[in-house]
Amino acid sequence: RDYKVTGVQTCALPISFNNTNFIKGNASVSFNGTNQYLSFNNYSLNLSGMTLSYAFWIYPLATSNGFNFITGFGDKAGTNQRLIIGYWNNGSFGFDFQYNGVLTDTSYSTDINNWIFWVTTYNSITKEVKIYRNSILVKTGNMANQLNTDGSTILTIGARANLDIFFKGYIDDFRDRKSTRLNS
Repeated sequence: RDYKVTGVQTCALPISFNNTNFIKGNASVSFNGTNQYLSFNNYSLNLSGMTLSYAFWIYPLATSNGFNFITGFGDKAGTNQRLIIGYWNNGSFGFDFQYNGVLTDTSYSTDINNWIFWVTTYNSITKEVKIYRNSILVKTGNMANQLNTDGSTILTIGARANLDIFFKGYIDDFRDRKSTRLNS
């Protein structure tokens, strides 16, 4: 599924669309890192036991106490109840099911003010996660358990799903698939 946002969807405040340079970022969405996000409520998709892939270009401008989450899925607070993708407070990048995740060994705090292409894949059979940065595999790891959602939940772009940590910067070409392959 591609999110081709042509107008402001459900969000806390109006978000801005960057349309200045006709290259990467041409149609990016700008987030202020405080209270702006896209929300797809009642995202009636049960991701429990699903194989997943996410890909996106980002241009982070800053972090919030070291955190900078790109997307989130799930509004429950328990272990394995949420999907969180983004930067952790130590600068690592991760794919997490709430207290059950795979984080890169390298800090990417230097990503600030640069366009970065991230891809994360999760194979629900093997529980293997792969994280790619600018098309280079930077981490492979295994999840202890599968994601456990009930299907009536929230998908956010620009914030964690419970809206406590927001992304500051630009997001472009956000894609998700129920597969470990991301085709154009």
